[in-house]
Amino acid sequence: MSAPAMLQSDLNFAIFKEFKTHEIEMPFPQRDLHIRSALDLSGLVTSNNSADVGDHAETSSADR
Repeated sequence: MSAPAMLQSDLNFAIFKEFKTHEIEMPFPQRDLHIRSALDLSGLVTSNNSADVGDHAETSSADR
């Protein structure tokens, strides 16, 4: 391992240790993508009512 890579590794471990000491956690970004069928989306495209669109957009996969 080269010197700059070793320095970067040591720095990352030192930061991790300090975070753990002070009970700081970094959340992982959420990258879930829920794709609905074309039939579900057709109602959203033709709707002019923004409240109707909001109701559909907030429906989770568990609600189906």
